[in-house]
Amino acid sequence: MRRIRRFWTSAIALMLMLSFAVTALAYPHPGGLVTGGELGIIQAKVDNGVSPWAEAYSQMMVDANQALSVTSHAIATLNIPGYYANPDAHDAAKLRLEIDSQSSYAAAVAYRLTGETVYAEKAKELLNGWSYTNTGVAGTDGRLVSAYVGVGLINAADLIKDYPGWSAADKTQFGNWLTGVMLPVWDSITFTSNWRDWSLYAQIASYQFLDDETAMASEVNQLKTQIDVSIREDGFLPDETTRGTNSLWYHYFALAPMTAAAEIVKNATGEDLYNWVSPNGKSIKLALDKMFYYVNGHVAEWPSAYGGGNQSFSNARHLYEAMADVYQDEDYEDYAKNSRPLSGRVNNSSGYYHHHAWVYPTLLRTSFLDTEADIIIDNPAAEYTGVWTASSFKPKKYGDDYMYSPVGSGENKMRWRPSIPSAGTYSVYYWLPDGYTGYSSNAPFTVYYDGGSETKLVNEQAIPGGTWKLLGTYAFAAGTAGYVELTNNANSTNVIGDAIKFVKSNDVPPPQTEYILDNGAAELTGTWTASSFKPNKYGTDYLYSAVGSGANKMRWRPALATAGTYSVYYWLPDGFSGYSSNAPFTVYYDGGSYTKLVNEQTVPGGSWKLLGSFPFTAGTGGYVELTNNANSTNVVGDAIKFVKN
Repeated sequence: MRRIRRFWTSAIALMLMLSFAVTALAYPHPGGLVTGGELGIIQAKVDNGVSPWAEAYSQMMVDANQALSVTSHAIATLNIPGYYANPDAHDAAKLRLEIDSQSSYAAAVAYRLTGETVYAEKAKELLNGWSYTNTGVAGTDGRLVSAYVGVGLINAADLIKDYPGWSAADKTQFGNWLTGVMLPVWDSITFTSNWRDWSLYAQIASYQFLDDETAMASEVNQLKTQIDVSIREDGFLPDETTRGTNSLWYHYFALAPMTAAAEIVKNATGEDLYNWVSPNGKSIKLALDKMFYYVNGHVAEWPSAYGGGNQSFSNARHLYEAMADVYQDEDYEDYAKNSRPLSGRVNNSSGYYHHHAWVYPTLLRTSFLDTEADIIIDNPAAEYTGVWTASSFKPKKYGDDYMYSPVGSGENKMRWRPSIPSAGTYSVYYWLPDGYTGYSSNAPFTVYYDGGSETKLVNEQAIPGGTWKLLGTYAFAAGTAGYVELTNNANSTNVIGDAIKFVKSNDVPPPQTEYILDNGAAELTGTWTASSFKPNKYGTDYLYSAVGSGANKMRWRPALATAGTYSVYYWLPDGFSGYSSNAPFTVYYDGGSYTKLVNEQTVPGGSWKLLGSFPFTAGTGGYVELTNNANSTNVVGDAIKFVKN
């Protein structure tokens, strides 16, 4: 296998990349299905011949090198007949888009991992071919195919958006093609079947490329609605259960784009739709787990009401390859691992990828789970300080019961201390029963690892419970020095603790890529006062200052380990009419500053919201500053987060 050359080797290319990062502040690029930081990790794995990345890379490069001989198949009107009425004509018509989507995406991935501009030039050529040629979509299946195949072009565009050789005029034309031709077509799909899932995925990918935050927010809300209305309480998808012997395929065909859309949303905005639960208890994981049971050796048990066990499809491994990484799910991992490298779902009639959700999922993972070594500590084996009481009130607990403690100042503690057999990296998970309004929404779980500690605030009101959820991945020394601790320093009535799991990983600990500074770590000028008046704060309180001329300042200054582009987020408690509607949060980055006026009256608070993505040098030169130069009565400041892209 050819040795990968390091990306952006010249100072000129680096300056161009940073210049683009400053002018396109809404979202990082690349940052759709895969981020720049993830590509760096993957590149290092392939560089060192680490399996299965090395094998997956070789597989991808076959597609990329084949792409170099492809010329554009763009056509003015993409007319796709209905598959069930005329399958041969359908396949023939969409082949041109299949070839160009696969070729442009493979070339774009190859460019990111090799730095060789021949691949970027080919991706650019194919993207330009469609954006300058195509003016319409027609036919029974035109809208659907243009989404599930055409989204590959958008994913390729995200990967080369910062390529200096793709001119501003060409990128503008590509954006105009999306807004003028494709987005109206996709937006016209309103029914709740897999068609809607593909349309939302394509639109979310488009708005990430276009850096359109307003449209992105609208599509995210629509995706949440789709999750709620298209998934039933038992995890089946009612719109897809009517497909007879194809109903299992259509469950997969709906969940593939829904999960891919969630990946883009997570990378672009920081919002986690993978674990989002609707007010009616619907979630992506609920549907994935339902389908997983059947594809994982139980297809014969597929309900007779939905077509019975004689299904035309039973292999969803490339989807669960990606989902194993997302959810750190050992069962998903075991299902996929013996089929690696996985590259995508191929259309058997053409030999090209049938659709563009989770193409190259093995290559584009940053880690794999070691499913053989795990340590589970249930609540009876935990150490306790203060008052804790056993309960079996809520279902989906681990074992017979769980523990609860009244909220307080942190004097009551629950500690899960494993006996680590060998030093290394471990992923740490928590298990809780179904949530309840009396449980805390910010229970502090602190992982004490070899070299430090990290606290994650867990919403224990979440429904459903009953699954392992990741706290993070950390280095542990052999023995009993490391542990997880929960205290009662939280809101609501009670904190609860159940089980903790430690899973051994073969990877070295990842470099720190996320920095959270709560208000207690901020630098203050002038008068600021702590308050816990409004709920959904980060930690125990937040700070406020009377509005004025800007003399009072609050500054969050991280000590960044490495230079690069970071997405910067703010966290505020629930809004209040006395808080400012134009609080000035200014990001001071490498080369300039950017001010965003934040409406602090917004309800609800309690989530990370994006300020933008910016280049930073290593060290403490960059920071976020809030002043009291605002309207209303008070400005409030809570926490800031920096995430390396």
